[in-house]
Amino acid sequence: GQYIHDQTDTLPTWQAVMILWASVFPDGRLSQVVQDRANKAIDVRKSWKVASILVSADNSTSHYDETRTIKKYLVTQWIPESAIFQDFAWFDTYDSMYRARDIFKVNKLIISTQSFHQPRAVWIARELWLDADWIVADRRIYRDQLRTATREFFARVKAWINVIIGSKPRFLWPAVPIT
Repeated sequence: GQYIHDQTDTLPTWQAVMILWASVFPDGRLSQVVQDRANKAIDVRKSWKVASILVSADNSTSHYDETRTIKKYLVTQWIPESAIFQDFAWFDTYDSMYRARDIFKVNKLIISTQSFHQPRAVWIARELWLDADWIVADRRIYRDQLRTATREFFARVKAWINVIIGSKPRFLWPAVPIT
């Protein structure tokens, strides 16, 4: 569709590219899924389509911090720390989009994610009145595709319910505009 981009040169120039959570390893390595999302976000930033990268991930325990791990990776790839914004309160894609809009004051967003996640991510963003496009982050065939498809089915149902009832995210705090 009109919001899908395979290459950075077809993207609009917007406020931020968002990397949504995916697991990291205890030794600081990124999973293939999140590494591909991060690498595509890096491509978007280096092509000057956005000024900022918004990382929305899980840091629910003191021993597990996806957000800082992803940020460290971005910095090793020559992304300036001043261009990286961190949303530590990830619980689901709906919460991430809601906080992008209300806390980080983003209204034009590029989402770096894989094709299995794209329909839900872009739909949620647009239902929350964000202009959102998707940059394809698929760079390989991922393991556990059946489990991913099953999880995605239930996540779509949950997202639909969140949008219909106008759920609020678990955590909201004062605005920190990325601009």
